[in-house]
Amino acid sequence: RYEAIWIDNGSTGMAMMTGACAADGKTFTYNGEYADPMADGKVKKFRAVCKVVDNDTHTFEFFEPGPDGK
Repeated sequence: RYEAIWIDNGSTGMAMMTGACAADGKTFTYNGEYADPMADGKVKKFRAVCKVVDNDTHTFEFFEPGPDGK
């Protein structure tokens, strides 16, 4: 189990995440939530995927439901 926090300069809050590493040791999938400052602090859930491509390249993607809930 892995714990992570995402902080950026787009808001004053933090996104908390908990996840696991795939068997390949290169793909980490997290589920988390954050208080959306654009929605009056409403808590939103998201999924994040971090992939280790090589020693010099990592990708990090965020996914969250759209307005239709999908």
